[in-house]
Amino acid sequence: MNKRSVVIPTNRECVECIKAYVEEAKRIQDRTGEECSFVLIDTSSEETQELHKKVIEELKKKYNCIKIFYLNNLDQTKFLKELVKLHKSENSELLYELLNPSGLSYGAAANRTFLVAAALGCNIILRRDSDTLPQMKNGTYLFPSDIENEYLGKTLESIKSQLSKNDYANELASMGNNCVLMVGANYLGEWAGDYREMYEYNPDILKKHVWMNMPQKTSEEVDARIQYRYLQRNSDLHVEDRLEVVKDDLIEVGNFGLKDVFLDVPLIPSEYALSMDYFYHSLFDELQLPKLYHNRHVQHFHTKERGCEAWFNRYHLGIAKSKVLRRYLAKVYKEVSSNRDKILQNGRIDNIEIAKIFDKVSQTKLKEADILMDDLIELYNSIKIEKYPKVAALMKERKEEILAEAQEDISKMGFLCKEWKALCECAYSNCNTLL
Repeated sequence: MNKRSVVIPTNRECVECIKAYVEEAKRIQDRTGEECSFVLIDTSSEETQELHKKVIEELKKKYNCIKIFYLNNLDQTKFLKELVKLHKSENSELLYELLNPSGLSYGAAANRTFLVAAALGCNIILRRDSDTLPQMKNGTYLFPSDIENEYLGKTLESIKSQLSKNDYANELASMGNNCVLMVGANYLGEWAGDYREMYEYNPDILKKHVWMNMPQKTSEEVDARIQYRYLQRNSDLHVEDRLEVVKDDLIEVGNFGLKDVFLDVPLIPSEYALSMDYFYHSLFDELQLPKLYHNRHVQHFHTKERGCEAWFNRYHLGIAKSKVLRRYLAKVYKEVSSNRDKILQNGRIDNIEIAKIFDKVSQTKLKEADILMDDLIELYNSIKIEKYPKVAALMKERKEEILAEAQEDISKMGFLCKEWKALCECAYSNCNTLL
């Protein structure tokens, strides 16, 4: 018997999103006959939180057959402090800092949703971003969960005949009969304005920018990524359901379902670093776990804060940190691949083995990360639009700080991995106290 939760972490007003995905949770429960809760993790402004609480109370009355949970900043702080206290870590102060950092952390935000789901006894989590809505078809929502719940937990062998496309024949063979633990789709909507601006300024600028994330890829592979990730983003409106097994991070973390993995290992809780909530994607590739991609994409909306200078600077400094972290993670993934048989046991991931790898990789400062920062600064200076050289100057000023933080974050991830499985078990054992 599975137990599911639809979860949304948010720092913005998202009333329509809440209504849509509570409806989805109700549909899941009706279709599966198994419990599906809805959880909103809210770090928005006090005014917005009051609005959300009012909406949640109305929805609880309308959908009284499903469990709906709302956690604002105070609720989350209480939940995490009590959990850390009950867990009795060897370093409770560091553990709490990683679960509830003072700065923006995409990984930590996701980890909080995982811990709430763990407390509720869920083994399946369906993540939706707060700046999305499902596609509409024939006047009703086209919910991604219809696909997610159909295939999560099934063996690869049992679904091969249902795949619409197979670009990875060799990889599929190497995956054997592993279970599908990730099912998801993409976004529809405008791609980030600054990436579009780079591309319109000079397509080679964006290509170099993207290639820094994946130096092992060929020129043709980077071109293909830019095509499907950015240029063709609005071209895949739903006609009929389509399934394929994919590599890399084509599946968006704001539109996917996970089974079990979030109870085994956490995401990387780096502050102000982009894309650290895509850690599972590469981990699955190295462990030869299939990721199932479908085409029930959700509509994605960019919010207004993206236009201001402070946001732009913070965002692109976060890009710099994430690129440095990716160089360390490349070493992590290489070790994961070499130790696959020790890490993956009966379809579950050994958190202690993953922790050992992060500990090992964190011991060595990477010279290539230093070179990467210089290359990135040079790239931004080559864009003769005022804001790019400005942020390049900030990158240069904070270069050593970014390099040191990234190496330290890899070490901290090792610590969090060690704690994670027992932490999730503690959350489940103390659900009535925590929620």
